[in-house]
Amino acid sequence: MKDIIQTSEARCQDCYRCVRECALKAITLSLGQAKVLDSSCVLCGRCVKTCPQKAKRIVDDSEVFFNTLTNGEPVVVSIAPSIGCGVGDLLPQEVAGYLKALGVSTIRHTAEGAVQVANAYQKFYQNSFEPVISSCCPAVVNLIEKHYPELIKHLAPIESPMITHARMLKNEFYEAKVFFIGPCAAKIEEARRYKNTGLISGVLTFTSLFERMQTENYQPQYTEDIVGIKDGGLFPESGGVLQASKLNGAPGVFEVSGLEALIELFDHLKKGSNEVKFVEAMACEGGCLMGPGMVSFDQNLWNRREKIAENLKKPVVIQKDLPKSRQYSNRAADNKQPSEVEIRAVLKKIGKNSAKDETNCGGCGYRSCREKAIAVCKGQAEIEMCVPYMKEKFRSFANLVVNSTPNGIIVVDREMFIQEFNPTAMQWFAQGRKFVKGLPLDLFIDSCDFMTVAKSNKPILNKRITYSDYHITTEQNIISLVDYDLIVCIMRDISEEMRTEAELDMISQATLEKATKVIEENMRVAQEVAGLLGETTAETKATLWEVISLVKQRREKNSCDSR
Repeated sequence: MKDIIQTSEARCQDCYRCVRECALKAITLSLGQAKVLDSSCVLCGRCVKTCPQKAKRIVDDSEVFFNTLTNGEPVVVSIAPSIGCGVGDLLPQEVAGYLKALGVSTIRHTAEGAVQVANAYQKFYQNSFEPVISSCCPAVVNLIEKHYPELIKHLAPIESPMITHARMLKNEFYEAKVFFIGPCAAKIEEARRYKNTGLISGVLTFTSLFERMQTENYQPQYTEDIVGIKDGGLFPESGGVLQASKLNGAPGVFEVSGLEALIELFDHLKKGSNEVKFVEAMACEGGCLMGPGMVSFDQNLWNRREKIAENLKKPVVIQKDLPKSRQYSNRAADNKQPSEVEIRAVLKKIGKNSAKDETNCGGCGYRSCREKAIAVCKGQAEIEMCVPYMKEKFRSFANLVVNSTPNGIIVVDREMFIQEFNPTAMQWFAQGRKFVKGLPLDLFIDSCDFMTVAKSNKPILNKRITYSDYHITTEQNIISLVDYDLIVCIMRDISEEMRTEAELDMISQATLEKATKVIEENMRVAQEVAGLLGETTAETKATLWEVISLVKQRREKNSCDSR
């Protein structure tokens, strides 16, 4: 069964919608992924229909069907009466045209078999002294075999319309492979139960057929008129089985659709009932017309009913040897319940220390905190599914961070009333007050920057502010939380840094002054030395020029004397 309803791990996103919608809680959670629990699932397919992420899908026998046609084998199709509104907006004749184009040799209404079953139900009503539950819905059969085995004796011991019709088709087309096409997931499993008989080769849903047609960009083509079958064509709607069996209005006859309603009825029947004589039971609320394999753009049940009733004209001869009898089996799983100690231990983990703490909000998908705790004990659910628990956990974590940070955190609304003063901010600005929430921010610090951010929604970042009255200097970031109409300020105490910077400035100034003085003194000495050096050089230069002049004069005199 696990391979019939599959979950896409990439799409399944912790929403618990399928848990909430499943009347049997046949879903197991592991690492946030919700998967079908085979031992409890009856294949009603509601989880497929309701999943908002389309994370669940029905896997049918489409591949076998198309491969059979590709191999050229003769194929006969038994098509459910809900074909009138089950394949998008296509008419039955257009769907038949597509199947014919694929190579399907014969297309017949499953309603032919339903007529035979309706006749058998009428006989059961007349001859039975015990309540009789219809067996045409395989999900109902699964429900009784898995969850109410004590009611197996009340299931009508005859084959379903699908299997009955498969027998009729095999008698007429012995060599052909018979496939059923309809809106039901449970019929896939039902057909596989008959795999070894050779009666039916597989089941397709309207969904997979429509997807294939879309992929191939099928242009609608008409084939011969597919006339609906009288009486048997009523089977897909709630109350239709009773109409076809001519039992509607008879004493002790009831039609019940939807798992919740069936569970109530079966709980009642377990205790014994003198009122119920025959029950038309359908797992899908409203009947097969609301099945998980339907592709209908019209979600109104009554519109769908009208569509399929439009062409129910063709009568079918009743065959006395049909339907065949069948047996049922007890498939109930071991439903061992955890001890009270185990249940209380789980409840305590999620903060449910007493009955008054059990809010039963249903956020996890379970009807009560206790039911969820039991599922956790069984390994079918996770503690983290509890919304109040996770909310409180994250709130506690956030409070821990806010309360333990050395930074001051102030939160105000747009009217500048305080919403949050963390302990650090209280220590800095509260002036001994124990409660500040709801007071104007201006009672403690200037709100000018806060108001600027509130008006512009633009942050003020890394601004240094000195609060002289509190002897503190902060570097602060003020941001606007638009979605929450709040202004948040995160302050870092930089008073020590400022003092350190001031001390460094003083040291730097003193060093600069000393350096300047040294430089000036050196410059003075250098200038004096330079001055002295300059005078000596001048005197030396004058003396030398005088010596040179005397030497030249002497040479000139000697030259004249020699002439």
